[in-house]
Amino acid sequence: MRPPTRPQSEEFDAVWETAKSREFMARGWESKSVEQQQEESARDRSQVPSPPPSEEERARAERRRMLELALARTQAELQAACHPRHKDMLRLKLEAIQKELRE
Repeated sequence: MRPPTRPQSEEFDAVWETAKSREFMARGWESKSVEQQQEESARDRSQVPSPPPSEEERARAERRRMLELALARTQAELQAACHPRHKDMLRLKLEAIQKELRE
């Protein structure tokens, strides 16, 4: 990519040079930051291999994900509910899900 041509007027020289240097400096800093982040990520992955989760840990994580989804669904249903008895039932359901999540 070629830098844009400079304006012909003398009064814009200082502004043009400043803007041009900032544009190219910003791109340089940005690419260095991306390279550094990629290197750090590769270094982190190679240093600490985590052991695979046990069956119990996987089951516990899956149960938690299911409860979080049920919580979100119940909260959405509660917001859309119109009938007072339905709202009461959904509030009880929310409390039960939150209690399970705390355990």
